[in-house]
Amino acid sequence: MRRDECRSSIRRCLNIASAPEPTMLRFIPKAARAKVPALVVCGIDARARTETVERLLKGSGQRWAVISNETDGPAFAAAATERIAGQMVPHAIGCLCCITRSGLVSSLRRLFARRAQGEILFDRVLIETLADTDPAPVMQTLLNNALVTEYFRLDSVVAVLAVGESPGTLARSRHGCKQLAIADSIVLDPAALAAPEICAGARVLKPVADLVPSDRPSLAAALIGAGLETRLLDGD
Repeated sequence: MRRDECRSSIRRCLNIASAPEPTMLRFIPKAARAKVPALVVCGIDARARTETVERLLKGSGQRWAVISNETDGPAFAAAATERIAGQMVPHAIGCLCCITRSGLVSSLRRLFARRAQGEILFDRVLIETLADTDPAPVMQTLLNNALVTEYFRLDSVVAVLAVGESPGTLARSRHGCKQLAIADSIVLDPAALAAPEICAGARVLKPVADLVPSDRPSLAAALIGAGLETRLLDGD
């Protein structure tokens, strides 16, 4: 098989024929080539999570693209919105076909292609997961998937905690505790912030995470750039 035929066969297998190749980056303006920061928002309470997303989008002063697992969720004030039905990432560690065909990978690459072609303009990406979703595969995709890390980087992970989500309630969920344990910031609504057992439970799960009131005027500033990778890039 000739080299060109071999390349075409591989690209068909990976199902990325419509995506821009890394070699095409030299034809993309320098400003568009910089890796786009991606912020992940998770949380069991859909209402509290959606309110946090909306306040973050409106208060940041930046342009966002949103990828949401809520297929029938509200419209966001964003440059573009992609909605994924089912799992964003089928497997945390899986075969190459599963990884390349995940909804998250496809959405991210599609957004970057539209941005590079000038169809949409955005500075950041926000990824909103479903209520009881394990955020680890999403993080792994942003950190390790070569089809994504060429264009995007993980900015931070935000977990939203609402009143009623006591340590016992979280323990009964599949991934509620894990969401808090791997979050860089934990957003609490006013009622949750006033509940000592909820704050104490959050501190046990993630002692170093910032506990951020959901009604904080500078909510976006508190959440953006809170991740370890971003702090390392900034020299903190």
